[in-house]
Amino acid sequence: MLTLCLDAFVERIHQDIPLTEAMAWQVDEINSDHLIASAPLQPNINDKGTFFGGASAALMTISGWAFIKFNLEQRGLQHDVVIHKSQNGWNRPQTDTLHMVIESAEPIDWSQVSEKLAQNKNIRIRLLCQSGHGEDVTTRMKADYAIIGKR
Repeated sequence: MLTLCLDAFVERIHQDIPLTEAMAWQVDEINSDHLIASAPLQPNINDKGTFFGGASAALMTISGWAFIKFNLEQRGLQHDVVIHKSQNGWNRPQTDTLHMVIESAEPIDWSQVSEKLAQNKNIRIRLLCQSGHGEDVTTRMKADYAIIGKR
C-alpha cells in the first residue's frame, strides 16, 4: 500500500477542481473508514447569512468522492469515481463552519474492491455524510458512488 500525503492530495483536488479551493474545503482526517472535512461559512454564505444549501451539497459530494479516491490511490489504483445518486436533507440552517463526517453505509473491504477492479468490474459504494457538531446534525446526505473499472 502506498502512503499518500494528505496535504498533497487536497492540493491536487484544489488544482483539478478549483471550486473546492474557492469554497475553502479542507480535509481534516482521512483513513479507510471515514473522512472528516470542513469549510468555513464566509465563502459559502447565502443571502440569509447562513450556509448556502447548494454549497453544502457540493461539499458533501466532493468529500464522499475524495474519501473513495484517496483510498483507491492508497492502493495504487487510478480508477474513476463518479456520483451516481444522492439524497440530501437539511434539519436547520448552518450558521458557522460546516464540519462533515463521511462514512460507508457498510464496512468496505478495500482488498476486495481492488480484486473486483482487477477483474474490470464496476463497484458501487453507498456513503453517509452528516454535518454539524456532535449530536447537533444540520445536514445529512446518503449517496451512491460508482468506481468505474478500467477497460
